[in-house]
Parts: sequence; C-alpha cells; structure tokens
Amino acid sequence: MAIDSHCHLDDAAFAADRGQVLQRARWAGVQGIVVPAYKAAYFARLADCCAQPSSLKLWPAYGLHPCYIHEHSEVHLQELEHYLESSPAVALGEIGLDRYLPALREPDRWRQQQELFAAQLQLAERHRRPVIIHARHAYAEVISLLRRHRPVSGIVHAFNGRPEQAYALLDLGLVLGIGGVIAQAQAHRLRDIVRRLPEEAWVLETDAPDMLPYSAYRRGWRRNEPVLLYENARLLAQALNRPLRAVMAQAEQNTRRILRLPAQC
Repeated sequence: MAIDSHCHLDDAAFAADRGQVLQRARWAGVQGIVVPAYKAAYFARLADCCAQPSSLKLWPAYGLHPCYIHEHSEVHLQELEHYLESSPAVALGEIGLDRYLPALREPDRWRQQQELFAAQLQLAERHRRPVIIHARHAYAEVISLLRRHRPVSGIVHAFNGRPEQAYALLDLGLVLGIGGVIAQAQAHRLRDIVRRLPEEAWVLETDAPDMLPYSAYRRGWRRNEPVLLYENARLLAQALNRPLRAVMAQAEQNTRRILRLPAQC
C-alpha cells in the first residue's frame, strides 16, 4: 500500500475525471493522498475536494505558495489561520521560498517571500502542525528560517539539494519528498544522497498533475497522476537496491509518522 504525500488533486486538470483518477490510484494500491494548497483563492475548492466521498483517504493541507507571492496578502494569512482552526488540515503547506524565476529574485519580492514564509512557520508553531515546504534554489535560506522558527515536523517537497543540506533538514525534524526528480537522467546526486540517508528520511510523492515521470511520458502519459507514484517508488527502490514492496512500506510508515496520520486509513 502507499500514500502520495504531495498531489494537487483539487487542480482543474482533474476536474473532468477526478473519480477515475482516484479509482486508478486505488487499483494500484494507493490508499491515501495529501492535497496541499498554494493560494487562498482555492482553499474552499480544496476543502470540498477532500470532503467528497472517495475510495481513498484525502488529507488537506493549507498554505500560501511562494511562486504566487504577488497574489498573497495579510487577509490571506488570516484566512489560512481560519482554515487551520476549523478544518482537519494535516499540515501547513505548500509554503517556502523560490529563487528560480527572475521575478521572484527581485528584492521586494524576495523580501516578501521571506516575510510570508516566516509568518507561516509561526502559524505552524502556534497550531502545532507539520509543514510541507517548497524550496527551489533557496535551501540555505529555508534552512536558516527553519532554525529560527522550528516546526513540529514536516516534508521538504521535491528535494534536489546537496548532501549537507539534506542532513541539515533532517536535523531540523524534516524528511525529504522523493518524486519525479529522481526519474531525471541527471539526478545522480539525488540518488547518491538517498543511498546514504537512514530509511526514515524520505517519503514518496507525485506532485501531480505536474512532474510527470519521463518513463510514463514515453508510454504516452501526458498528465501526472497519483497512480504513477509507483514509477517514483520503482526508481527509488532501484537506487536503494531494495525490494519495491519494502520501499513502499517504509515510505508509508514515514509519511504517517511525519504528518501524524492514523495508523490505518
């Protein structure tokens, strides 16, 4: 069995066939999905998605994503806190820092990102919630802010940093989300890092509908789905030289521990 620790199931890309997407995932052994938010305009949509009757367990998370910094405001932080107080959110996310896009590196935007990330880490502290962190070209700054506002626990989504950054994040109580990056031909560093880490250090994710594994693309897929969690699991199992079932079981156990999910769906 498996848990997809990061899938944007509420996205419009799934509006026409969400039921079939969930059924395919269930047939493949996925038993639960964590659905992170990225802006306040979609909080209600996400809550409704996770509340619908489903063959899988759907866990919502709420947060304000750094790539949409130009859309966020103080009102949205207040709305985020309302959802944390009134909904069964399992985490605060997707939050973090991003310096990949030129517009996000502009001084004002970068300052706003850091302020928003710090404010959300404070919310996580206050509400005792794990975090789901987006860090792209900004691991050093993310680690610095995490040291000042230590969360309860959390996941660093789509980790692709250096070994010393991986160990620093583990020391802070986080684990690494392993998804489509591991399928990339140039991901030698990531595969080497996970071989050195303890087995409690990682979880599996898809980031669907984004980050379609290349192996699935070659077979004709044009949209990532939770059913393709097994593509990432298979590649992780190869990197670790461990049986696929063992990797899946360990990833599920790690996800339940870090997000404090119940022992069974």
